[in-house]
Amino acid sequence: MEQIFVKVLNMSAAASVVIAVVLIFRLLLRRAPKKYSYLLWLAVAFRLLCPVSLSSVFSVFALQPLRPAESSMASGVSGLEYISYSAASSSGTVSTMEQVPVVPQAASEIGIHEPAFSWETAGAALWIVGAVLLLSIALVRYIRLRRRLFTATRLEGNVWRSEKVASPFILGAFRPRIYVPYWLEGTELQYVLQHEKHHIHRHDPFFQLLAFCLLALHWFNPLCWLAFYLMSRDMEMSCDEYVLGKGGSAKVYGTLLLSFASHHHFPLPSPIHFGEGDARRRIKNILRFRPRGRWSAVPAGLLVCLALAACALNPSTGSISEEKALDDLEKSLAWEGDQVFFTLPENYPAERWNIHIAGRLEDGDMSMSVHELEGEKWEAGKIYTLSLENRTQLTLDAVLTDGEGEEYTRSIDLLEKGEALSSLVEMGKEDIQLTLFQQGKAAGTYTGGWEVNGEYCYNSLLQMPFGAAKEPDETPAGDSVILKSGDVTLTAFQDSPLLLVEEGKEKRWLWSRGLETPYGILRLWLDEEEFFALGGGYQQQDAVRIPDRGQDALQAAEEFCTRFESIHLKASSGSSKAYTFVRCQVESALKGGAQFDDLPENTLPFYLTTVFVPENQRAMQFAMAGNTQEYRGMDSDVPQGAYEYFRCGYITRTPDGWQGQLVGTGW
Repeated sequence: MEQIFVKVLNMSAAASVVIAVVLIFRLLLRRAPKKYSYLLWLAVAFRLLCPVSLSSVFSVFALQPLRPAESSMASGVSGLEYISYSAASSSGTVSTMEQVPVVPQAASEIGIHEPAFSWETAGAALWIVGAVLLLSIALVRYIRLRRRLFTATRLEGNVWRSEKVASPFILGAFRPRIYVPYWLEGTELQYVLQHEKHHIHRHDPFFQLLAFCLLALHWFNPLCWLAFYLMSRDMEMSCDEYVLGKGGSAKVYGTLLLSFASHHHFPLPSPIHFGEGDARRRIKNILRFRPRGRWSAVPAGLLVCLALAACALNPSTGSISEEKALDDLEKSLAWEGDQVFFTLPENYPAERWNIHIAGRLEDGDMSMSVHELEGEKWEAGKIYTLSLENRTQLTLDAVLTDGEGEEYTRSIDLLEKGEALSSLVEMGKEDIQLTLFQQGKAAGTYTGGWEVNGEYCYNSLLQMPFGAAKEPDETPAGDSVILKSGDVTLTAFQDSPLLLVEEGKEKRWLWSRGLETPYGILRLWLDEEEFFALGGGYQQQDAVRIPDRGQDALQAAEEFCTRFESIHLKASSGSSKAYTFVRCQVESALKGGAQFDDLPENTLPFYLTTVFVPENQRAMQFAMAGNTQEYRGMDSDVPQGAYEYFRCGYITRTPDGWQGQLVGTGW
């Protein structure tokens, strides 16, 4: 609840800025029909109601004094979180995830205690009490009014008369009724009905109910009370002008309005009183009103559109702050072997980077200073590579200067690449268990881990460099792979460099500094084990037997290849082995020459063409062997994005049926 309260505070802060802007635009539109001023309040309602918005440079919040903090812009949620909620105040955890070393355990036990009470908790409780009280008062008054109208009689359609009605009003937001006093007749009744029916035509009762609910939600903000009052006045004035525009007499209408002037001050979602609002200002507006031509509405309409767009859009996050750019640069660092890689952030102007890379090279008796990438023209999004061979020192110094001339600097030791996982975790090779989780549920568990490329994946994981990381606020979204080995449990997350390590009761978060992510290594390992369990390994071809139904050898070969290759269709989503479409075509290879003279009569060599559609990018990358190419056939049944690869094989008739064997790309 505290997080919701802080979110409401942020939305209210943004709406306060919009209310101020709307007040300025109302001044510019003071001579225009009031329907345009009434439309401006849509921007305020949007800000009070919706926590998200589109981004654009054309936003009032893009002005430097109103520009939100970078942390809120980077979140991609609203871009307007002026107040931040720290989960540490209530749960003791860190509110943001950074790539910095964690505080040692001993330091965390010294005296950081969970506060018993926070301002968020007190504010949330007070906010709920105020909102419930305001809604309760309105509900009680609404019920009392409904009871008073029990004896009302229908005049016509949705128009009702009652002796207990002192002034005309509309009651109901979804099935509105107009209530008028018994004595109201003639021209005065006609004016009142024109006014109230225009309200209903524009769905004003519903919008006023919405405005009241937003006021109850943001009752603590005095600007919201002012906005509710001015919106109601603009709404009434625009209906007054509608009646006058239909030929109503300003003198008669003004006298009628004055006789029904309302003196209640408590805001209600319903009813809409005919005499509600500032009667004096409404009468002055009536006397000043002059019908205008259609073309005179164009400037006012354009001004309203301009105001709505500027107030409803968030500032563009296309250019991040200098500190965020430096953080992204540091987080892009990756090490592999004796090389280090870094990438300039794509959402920061490349021409503003000033990067100096210097160090020392020692090779035998030679010792010299080195300067890397001097004169380089920096490009956003480009990956830069540096050699670490024989370097005893290598430092990257980055300087950024903002629009006001202030400098932001960052110095990074490029030789400090973290520690290999093998030095951080004691993990054996026994009892390896891999489990894939998709959408929060276990999608498959495989034990053993050494059938195919387990040794490679095991060594790659243990050699991967890691640094310590803080625990994130939320577990990274997407798929995950869990590896269990004895007392050690490793959890890797899709599209994340984070690795959760659990050894007994101890839990640590690590940040991968390698080119590959921990998830990439563990998912490859799991994919291989899953595919082997499905029977897709080359050494498992003997298990596929085709019954001898009198078919010829080519038919049996095509059936064998289709069954074996279709195992790819059974792989889990996201697997490097997963295909969504498979079709096999075979042809005899006997015309290949004398190389097949020694083959038994019951064996036929064949060429295989497998047409397939990879399910994901990883599957396409793993399938791209030297003879893999885009599908070039003309079969309309083959989906878009298909590829094809070529292999050789044998099909042999045995007493147990047909047995196939694929042997690769050559004999």
